[in-house]
Amino acid sequence: MSNIDRKTSVLAIMVAHCAGMVDMIALPIWMGVLIGQYHFNSQQAGMVVTLFLAGVTLASLGSSSLFNRFAAKPFIVAGFFASALAFVCTYFNTALPSLSVLHFIGGLATGIALSFTHGTIGLSKNPQRLFGMAGCAIGIFGIIFTTAILAVLARYQGAYFFIALALIMVLAGLVTVVFLPDIASNKQIAFKESDSLVAVQKTKKFSKAVWFCMLGVTVLALNQAMNVSFYERIGVDRQFDQHMISLALIIYAITCIFPAPLAAYLQNKINPLYVLCIGPLFQAAFSLMLTQTHHLTLYIMAGSGIAFCIIFIHTFAFGLLAKMDPTGRAVAATPAMLMTGSAIGPILGGTLIQISGFQAIGFLTLCLALLQIILFHLVRLSLKPKQNIPVNLTAS
Repeated sequence: MSNIDRKTSVLAIMVAHCAGMVDMIALPIWMGVLIGQYHFNSQQAGMVVTLFLAGVTLASLGSSSLFNRFAAKPFIVAGFFASALAFVCTYFNTALPSLSVLHFIGGLATGIALSFTHGTIGLSKNPQRLFGMAGCAIGIFGIIFTTAILAVLARYQGAYFFIALALIMVLAGLVTVVFLPDIASNKQIAFKESDSLVAVQKTKKFSKAVWFCMLGVTVLALNQAMNVSFYERIGVDRQFDQHMISLALIIYAITCIFPAPLAAYLQNKINPLYVLCIGPLFQAAFSLMLTQTHHLTLYIMAGSGIAFCIIFIHTFAFGLLAKMDPTGRAVAATPAMLMTGSAIGPILGGTLIQISGFQAIGFLTLCLALLQIILFHLVRLSLKPKQNIPVNLTAS
C-alpha cells in the first residue's frame, strides 16, 4: 500500500476535497446571500462568485503544470490557510469592489490547494475509486454544511456565511498538515509503466483525447454552475415557501452522497464513454425542468438531478483522464476544468436572467449539453484507433 492509500491519507484527501469543492454545495446559498442580504442584482452577485471561481481556475492552471516538480503537502496546507484569511477579511467588508478582490484572492489560494489535492488522488492505486470516496464525503459534508448554515443565516446576518467558509478552510489546513504524507518522498507510487517512461510522460504534451475530455468537463461544469447558482433564487421567484426552499437545498446536498460511490462501483461495469456521451442529455432535461416548472416537487427533483449528473459524469471522466495520463498532470488540472466552467456560469446565468429570465438558462444548457456530447464523442474517436488506453477502465 502506498502512502497515498493509507486510511489517514485518504481522510486528509477527503477533507481537502470537500473544502476545495465547497462551491459545489454552497453556490446556491452563496448567491442567495449576495442577492438577498447584500442586495446585489443577479449580474453583480454572479460577478463576485465568478471572481472566486476564476481565481481557482488560474491557480489550478499554474499548479497543474508544476505538480510533478514540487511536494504537494506544503501547497495544500498553505492554500487552505490563505483562503481562510481571505474569507475572514470578507466578513468585514460589504462594498462590491472589496468583496470582488477578496473573492479572487480566496479563489487563488483555494485553487492551489485543490489542484495539488486532485493531482495526489491521480497518483493513487485506483484514482476513480478514491475520487468516488471523496465525492461521497462531499455529499455527507454538504448535508452538515447546508443544515448548519441555513440555521445560522436564519438567525444572524449573511456575513456569517463567510466565517463558516473560513472555518472550513482552517479545518482542512489543520487536517492536511497532520495527516497528509509528503508525496514527494513517496517512492511507492503505483505506476504500471517503467520509471523511464513516466519520466518522459511528465514532460509529454497531452493527447487530443485528453484535451477533448478536459474541454467536455469544462462545459459540464459551466452548465452545473449556471443552473445551481440560481437554484435558491428560482425558488424565491416561483414564490415557494422559504422552508420548502431550505428543504430543497438539503435534499440537493443529500443527493450528492450517492453518485460518486455509485460511479466508483460501476467503473468496471460501464464504459465511461457511454456515461460521458449520454449523461449530458439528463443534465439538459433537468435544467429545462428546473427553469420552466412552477411545481415544487419538480423543482426539488430537478435540483437533485442536476447535482447527481455532474458528480456521476465527472467521476467517470476523472477515472478516464487518470488512465490516459498516468503522471497525474491531467487530473491535477481538474480544478481548472471545473472552475473555468463554474467561473463563467454565475455571470453568464445572471446576465441571461437580466435579459430574458430564468427560462433562458434552460435553453442554453440544452445547447451546451449537445456540445459536451460532441466533445466526448471526439474522445472516443481519438482513443479507438490506438487501443493502448482501455476505454472500459478495467481495474488497475
